[in-house]
Amino acid sequence: RRLIENGHLDQIAISHDICHCPRLTKFGGHGYAHIFRNVVPLMRERGFTQQEIDTILVHTPARLLTIQ
Repeated sequence: RRLIENGHLDQIAISHDICHCPRLTKFGGHGYAHIFRNVVPLMRERGFTQQEIDTILVHTPARLLTIQ
């Protein structure tokens, strides 16, 4: 929240790494859906707007991953 309040929304991206089998849900880990299942609901509880969530999860990564 503090980063957004300080005008850095367009510089925030989040990710997670599934690099070992125990991290997969099949083996008891949080799996690939962790951000959508756990992090996004916490963001909403903490007052993030849908526009902020979309910027962090969609728009900024698209911009960062675009080859120009």
